[in-house]
Amino acid sequence: MANLLDAVPQLVWTASVDGRFLYCNSDVRRRLGSCEGHAVEYIIPQRLVHREDRQRWLGMWRRALQSGYPYEVEYRVRSETDGVAHWYLERGTQLERSGTSDRWFVTATRIDEQKRREEELLAVLLGKERFLVALLHELRNPLAPIANATEILARCSRDPRAVNAARGVIERQLKQLTRLVNDLLDISRVARGKVDLQRAPVDLREVIATAIETARPVVERRRHRLLTHVPS
Repeated sequence: MANLLDAVPQLVWTASVDGRFLYCNSDVRRRLGSCEGHAVEYIIPQRLVHREDRQRWLGMWRRALQSGYPYEVEYRVRSETDGVAHWYLERGTQLERSGTSDRWFVTATRIDEQKRREEELLAVLLGKERFLVALLHELRNPLAPIANATEILARCSRDPRAVNAARGVIERQLKQLTRLVNDLLDISRVARGKVDLQRAPVDLREVIATAIETARPVVERRRHRLLTHVPS
């Protein structure tokens, strides 16, 4: 059995129910040295677990000793060759003989690839969230000028100039809304969390006019006076 455990690509060790090493396979002995008979909590955190993960490992190990329940914990182990920290998943469970638990059986498996996939998935999800937050914020902007324009239509329905101006506001803002909704419906861009910038010459006067149009309901509601001077 010892030869078999020495051959597996894992860290394997057993401990008494009070938390002292009973057996270590060759990979553990190579990393930790002779540790049989010593308390696990004084060896594993100091010689194996990355310092940033030590308290989390120690808390899990002590809870397992108290409860006797199986446990799982992930932590980093610094490589002996290149100093790079690699991720391991440690699993421990108590073995029984004659109906009584007499030792812990623990394995630690390297999970670098699994953690890399998790980080990539998290980056994709965060990218989606940032994309949607930005897009939803932009979706709100046209609503205020449209609401303001409909109010003007209701109040000034007999004034052709006011009606035409309000209609122009609604048409421009509806075009903006349509573009934003189309962006939202482009699932592939949402998945990539990517906003494509389409570069083209623009008339700065139109940009300023659109910004003022968007902000005008707030300006009027707060009774501010907005003055602009745009060079020709």
